[in-house]
Formats: sequence, structure tokens, C-alpha cells
Amino acid sequence: MPALTVQIALKLTEASNVFFKLCIRRYRGRLTCWRNILSPVEFISSNIWLFLAVVVSGGYLLLPKLMLGGASAKNLDPQGLVQLINRERASIVDLRDDKEFESGSIVGAKNIPFSALKERAAELKKLEKRPIALVCASGSKARMAEKLLSKEGYEDLYVLSGGLSAWKQASLPTSR
Repeated sequence: MPALTVQIALKLTEASNVFFKLCIRRYRGRLTCWRNILSPVEFISSNIWLFLAVVVSGGYLLLPKLMLGGASAKNLDPQGLVQLINRERASIVDLRDDKEFESGSIVGAKNIPFSALKERAAELKKLEKRPIALVCASGSKARMAEKLLSKEGYEDLYVLSGGLSAWKQASLPTSR
């Protein structure tokens, strides 16, 4: 039985070699003729609207990554923040103004307004051994604060996606 299998394999190999040689002879002139292939410049100039559509759609796909800083910030949902607080004793920094902070915040949060973050960044030095969760009203200022603090040398930073509004929507406790 194995000898028969070897013979069949040899016959198939010979047949495929003959077929390949016939194809090479028949299409040799067409495969090597580069004059039939458009250059990239000719293709783009004859299909300018298609090219522009590809460039614009690619730009729209990359824009959010460029604006938000890519994946440098670790985004958390409210439940993820609760787990981070419970498991790793994360510190919470509320970036809203003093009035907004007094109207309600996450229990145990430290208030450092975004406008004063650069000047008061040294206050976070004693907290940098633990993860730091950045919270604002909607999450956008927290992402900008994450960029600023990472330039200052802080590494274990997290951003609450959706900000305090997502926290309240999840019916999690706030202090008044």
C-alpha cells in the first residue's frame, strides 16, 4: 500500500510540473511586460476621487487615536474603578472646579482642579506608589490630565470613562 501511495504522489508531481511548464510558456510574454501595469502616479491621477476617499476615511479612523493620545491612558468604567479602589487602594483625583466638587464627588477623592494641575502636581508625589484614577465631569479633561501627568513622570494613571456622570449613572455612592 505505501508503494502505491508513493507512485501516485510521483505521478501527481510529474503532472503538476508539466502543467506549470505549459503555463510558463504560454504567459511568459504577458507576465514580464511591465508596460501593461499602471504606475502608482497614473493610477492615482486617473482615480483621484477614489484616492481622496481612502485618504479622508483613513484620516477619520486615525483622528480619535491622535486626539486622545492613543492607548496610553488606561480607561476604566465605573465598575472597573471600584475594583481598582478595592484591590489596589487607588487614589482618586477629581479634576473639576471647587464648586462642582462640593456639589458631589466620589467618596475619598482629592480635589485638584484641572486649571491648577500643573502647579499642584507635586501634591501627587505621595500618592504615586498607588494607582491614580483621574476623574472629571465627562472624561475629556481627565485624558488631557493623564497626558500632562505622564510627562511629569507618573506612570500608573487611570481615567474614568464618562467621568462622574457615568459614576452617577451607575448609581455608585457620592459624597456631598
